[in-house]
Amino acid sequence: MATHNVAVAFDKRESIPGPSPLPLLGNIRDIDVKNTVRSLNELADSYGPIYRLKLGVANVIIISSYGLINEVLSRKEFIKYPVGTVMRMRDVIHDSLITAFHHEENWAIAHRTLVPAFGPLAIKQMFGEMHDIGSQLVQKWIHSGPITAIDVAADLQSLALDTLAL
Repeated sequence: MATHNVAVAFDKRESIPGPSPLPLLGNIRDIDVKNTVRSLNELADSYGPIYRLKLGVANVIIISSYGLINEVLSRKEFIKYPVGTVMRMRDVIHDSLITAFHHEENWAIAHRTLVPAFGPLAIKQMFGEMHDIGSQLVQKWIHSGPITAIDVAADLQSLALDTLAL
């Protein structure tokens, strides 16, 4: 099975390949909720690096190759559009970096503030610390033993927060 990076975008195009959806359910049966990433990777193996799914009433386009993701995210036509839970968060936190639409001034301010902190030079300067906390996580897993269940999602979320805290 190939390894794919998965990004999701919402679209209504029908010319993109994908499994046939069931009425009302869409493609929900094509995804194993216990191993979503593996299911999405298997679908990418079957339908290619870009494919569509219907999840309830939403048409979802999955992009699963680094090249396509870079192309989509670096295009001037790319528009940040908050949906779902992120959109509901606007009621509480208003137009922040995550919840703002691309044309709102607060998004532009937050974006300009954060870009230098996550640019190549800043990341290069943090590499030592990031390597250290990543190595600590690997050591934790090694010392857990072969029988202990590892909550990878929780550990990686913690790792991401530790990295952001740098």
